[in-house]
Amino acid sequence: CDHGLMPFNQMGPEILAVRMCAAMEQDCGKIHVSTQENYSSAVDETVNLLNWILTSVCGPPLELYPADGSSEQTPVISVHLLAFYLRTAISPEELRKRNVEEIARKATPWLSDEDAYCIATQNYVEIESKHSPMRGHAKNFKSAGAGDCMACCCRLVRSGCDNWAAGLHAAAHHGKIEALCFFLNRLICKADVLKTILEPDAMGCNSVIHAANDASSGFSGLSLRLLAHAASVSGLENEESISHNKRSVINCTDSSGFTPAMACIAVENEDGL
Repeated sequence: CDHGLMPFNQMGPEILAVRMCAAMEQDCGKIHVSTQENYSSAVDETVNLLNWILTSVCGPPLELYPADGSSEQTPVISVHLLAFYLRTAISPEELRKRNVEEIARKATPWLSDEDAYCIATQNYVEIESKHSPMRGHAKNFKSAGAGDCMACCCRLVRSGCDNWAAGLHAAAHHGKIEALCFFLNRLICKADVLKTILEPDAMGCNSVIHAANDASSGFSGLSLRLLAHAASVSGLENEESISHNKRSVINCTDSSGFTPAMACIAVENEDGL
């Protein structure tokens, strides 16, 4: 099931995210009585770990998820959003210290890494067939990003599509958080984040300006923070480069000289501000 354009060895956070999401969904009451207590305990631990992750990313300085009591709209906890947090917001040392992978495996012993990989990458013949362009589905990242369709996003990656900036533009403009995180995760693995985030479209707008122009989804502020954080991850060599990358995102302009803040004001986007 391993595909060269989405290598198995780069999908660890996605595989772990699938396990954690699967643990949330399973019904422990349907598990054999002799093992039910162990499953229930592992599921409870996974729930606590997920709460810890969300609490960690809610607070300053990250603020990558709306905190309890926030007036911001809250996105669904999904595989690629959670994978983004696991990849960029929680250190590997902290994940090992809290035995996150071990506990998630205990909660989902029926799920192999290969199956989790296929779920994360929508790598099934049946899905590819249903999401074929011949059936009216996306032919490029722009359409897939705007539609927030993970099946199309993954299919296009496997087919060699590489117009990542167009996907970021569409996902950011429409507030499609899962698609945005999918593209950012792939770009982080490719070590080509900042350049792609700042790449303009034909109208001179980059992904940050598109996120600032999203005045309807309620996710503009979160999109902007995710983009800025992803850019900082691409400069982890030292604090100076991290700060430079963040400033490059926050202070960027479109071809008309509009900054993200000015774009937010122009479309009355309070969430983005």
